[in-house]
Amino acid sequence: MQQHTQSFSRSMLGAALATTLVFALAACAPEPGEAAGSIDKEKQTTSPETKWGGQEQPEEVLQTTLPESFPSDAFVLPDGVTIYNAGERGSDQWFLVLRAADAAAATSLWGAIVTGNSFTVSDEVETTEGGTAATLNSAILTVQALTIPQEDGSVLVNYDLLRTA
Repeated sequence: MQQHTQSFSRSMLGAALATTLVFALAACAPEPGEAAGSIDKEKQTTSPETKWGGQEQPEEVLQTTLPESFPSDAFVLPDGVTIYNAGERGSDQWFLVLRAADAAAATSLWGAIVTGNSFTVSDEVETTEGGTAATLNSAILTVQALTIPQEDGSVLVNYDLLRTA
């Protein structure tokens, strides 16, 4: 009889453990109609720093002056520009981000950079954000240019420079 009681106790213990496991796993299961591993976009919080492109942007100190190695002779800036950020990516590679007050100022700045440096423009397209992307070429530089409209009405004008000669 003692064997029967021990067997019954083990069976009850096993059943209790199985029931607990089933309930624990059910609590982790997605709701009906929801894919496993999905993220509720409405419950996610988004900060302004991570909103653009849905990517995590590292917080960094913006550099508002050109690096010493910047090719100022081949990429002349118009007077009065506002440098939002600038830096060196590597040997013969730089980035420059200018801030324009609005779309009209960004268009004017874009034109001044192109004509002032004798760039030819190729592959010009409108971006989904309402900006412009293009490749600018000169005898010395290839530049990937991009305008990025901001929520406050200002426009960032981004240039990625590569010395080719």
